[in-house]
Amino acid sequence: MFNNGPIENFIGAEISQLQPGSNIEVSQQGNAVVPILSRLAISNYPQLPPPILPVDPTHFGHAEAHLSPGPVRVPGYFLTDGSELTATEQDGLVVSLNGKSAGGDMCTLTATVRSWEGPGRETLGKAPGNVTWVTAALEILKGTNPPFIFNFSYSAQAFLFKTSTSQHNIANMIEIDLAPAVVEEQTGPDLIGTAILQRTLTYYGEIFSVQALEVPASTLDAQFHLANQATLWPFMADIALFSDVFENLGGPAPQLDTSAFVTIGSLNDFLPPPPLADLTDQLTTVIAPCLGPLAATCLSADDSVVSLKSATNWLTRLLIDSADGQSAIASMATAYRQSQLAQETNSENQPTMPVNVDPRPGPTEQDTSKPMPADENPAKQPDGT
Repeated sequence: MFNNGPIENFIGAEISQLQPGSNIEVSQQGNAVVPILSRLAISNYPQLPPPILPVDPTHFGHAEAHLSPGPVRVPGYFLTDGSELTATEQDGLVVSLNGKSAGGDMCTLTATVRSWEGPGRETLGKAPGNVTWVTAALEILKGTNPPFIFNFSYSAQAFLFKTSTSQHNIANMIEIDLAPAVVEEQTGPDLIGTAILQRTLTYYGEIFSVQALEVPASTLDAQFHLANQATLWPFMADIALFSDVFENLGGPAPQLDTSAFVTIGSLNDFLPPPPLADLTDQLTTVIAPCLGPLAATCLSADDSVVSLKSATNWLTRLLIDSADGQSAIASMATAYRQSQLAQETNSENQPTMPVNVDPRPGPTEQDTSKPMPADENPAKQPDGT
């Protein structure tokens, strides 16, 4: 486990003999910053099967894009090396770009939005059941390099949010538990409620670090970031090629005026749940606009992929305005309402105590406890005092 501060600050990690599951000890080598995974690809690392990216929602192949027919191809977007890209629009929104870099590599940027079924939250030690998630993701391909994937996902049923970056078999994820962020009351300037953030780093499917942070629900930016620069540094140049594209598509990096934890927590557990149309409207106009900005707070301004902050605006717009995004939100609203209706039914079927029953012990219930001996009773001494 990492144990000497934020993962972004780790320097001089001695990991030449690292094996899956090993602890990472940190030693300082002057002021030189050594990327934490700079020597993971060592010759004596066990041979493993072909790379498999983490389980949904971080794996998105081109075959998984569900775009309605009628794409329109338009020019006018450029890589930072000056190479022009051709964009594909759907519903008036750019969903992919491709072209050759100055070095001759084919470069592709693809965005997808969708709903899917996956594990929710664990309750009372039970394995999590499936819930409906909505996900917005982008994938970058350059030449023969493995794809870089950035995404964020949200489940209203589970009150969970997650965002991740991954390439090859390195994956960073931050999961946010929004259930305790539900604000029931306000006391002065402080909002009652918290959000719990957990950051995980995995390599070849093995967990190398898990770190957690709890913050007040009113927090605008928890300063808890995906460790991109420390773990994905070999691929940063591929992502930086698209920085102008991200800024053109997304505009300035999003800024939150109010806490996303509080806004998303406002969904609450409605019993009985509101009509489906009202619930869909709240998810579309109130909750969804906060998802991209919340993901942006998980990206460090010191990363060379800081332009991904702008990309969150683009992905949020696709989630809200595209046909695929609206369909995904509608699916999540339906699933959430059904779960709430089931919860309401279960609560109505719970047995209740008749109002005329005396809850005190009856004559058949006997007190089997024995009186405490006088010498063991501190309230009364043997002499009677």
